[in-house]
Amino acid sequence: LIGEDLTPIGIKCGITNNDPKFRLQQIRRKASEQINLIKIWSHPSGRFIRGLEKLVLENFPYNDLGDLLKDGGTETLFATDLTDIVRFIEKSFLDASP
Repeated sequence: LIGEDLTPIGIKCGITNNDPKFRLQQIRRKASEQINLIKIWSHPSGRFIRGLEKLVLENFPYNDLGDLLKDGGTETLFATDLTDIVRFIEKSFLDASP
């Protein structure tokens, strides 16, 4: 979540092979806004995760935050879409389970 907890301005969506908390620290160093980690999903298939990230970015509008997020800024979405994005991802995980 990008911005203050009560008035977030966006969502950073992304994948990493590193510890998500380590990746968060990398992003925070180059951000002019507060960044908070709110949800972590993991899956053994990198292909599934990359495909899911692509689907999220295709199905939800891009939120151009300009220079506020210099690392990972191409994967920013609107905070108002948070609930719908979480539902979308959760459903994708359920649909992918055997």
